[in-house]
Amino acid sequence: MTSHRSILVAIDASDDALQAVDHVGRAFAGQKDVVIRLLHVVGPMPTELLEHGGAKTAEESARLDAELLAGQASWFAAERERAQGVFQRAEEHLVGLGVDPNCIQTSCVESIPEDDLALLIEAEAEKAGCDTVVVGRHSYSWFGELFHRHIGDALERHATAVEVEVV
Repeated sequence: MTSHRSILVAIDASDDALQAVDHVGRAFAGQKDVVIRLLHVVGPMPTELLEHGGAKTAEESARLDAELLAGQASWFAAERERAQGVFQRAEEHLVGLGVDPNCIQTSCVESIPEDDLALLIEAEAEKAGCDTVVVGRHSYSWFGELFHRHIGDALERHATAVEVEVV
């Protein structure tokens, strides 16, 4: 009996993310018992879309709330649209390596300023039923390493519900 694998690959437009996609594509090319979930996290919503300045009446407050919700929905729709290029690049690469297109899923989520990206990625993996998270490692000079956190390092340190691979 073959066990079903579900892999979450956190991606953005970087070459490091494409390296993670390449790693997964080579490992699972030709397999039908795998789901590869591409996750793109969009940046935090602009602060002007988080709340309005208040209102003097309930009617005005309701109108401002509706405008705010419409602005938020419009912003997130535009971000999802921009993410389609990131997804397309990754999907084409996977298919080019021999991954069945029916095995590929995409997901776009919004981060908020207070979010720890590693926790957000792990939570999305758990929610999707993924057993492994794969991320690319961005390389910095020795000096740059002093000032940059690697999401992969944070995932490896804190993830308890999923296996983590940093490539």
